[in-house]
Amino acid sequence: MTWVTLERPGYFGKKRDELQRSWDQQFGADNWRLAYRWGNLVVPREMGLQIYEDGYYEYFKKDIPTLDWLISTASDVYDTAPRKHLIIIFMT
Repeated sequence: MTWVTLERPGYFGKKRDELQRSWDQQFGADNWRLAYRWGNLVVPREMGLQIYEDGYYEYFKKDIPTLDWLISTASDVYDTAPRKHLIIIFMT
């Protein structure tokens, strides 16, 4: 089994279900995955999200004023920037 990088999908938004259906049709429901790539390292989506979460945690431990501002200002926070590390891989 070999995994091959297909593309960097960027922000899904409201297209998420449509994109996932198209990948299911193109590659088969169990033959593609979302993953994160940093250099030569490819990790499962869940691990990639944990890396981002840990990064935010460490950053806000050091930037209390911004953390306080977010807590007092926002009811929810979304990161919609295109993720250059998010990739789709498929099995060949």
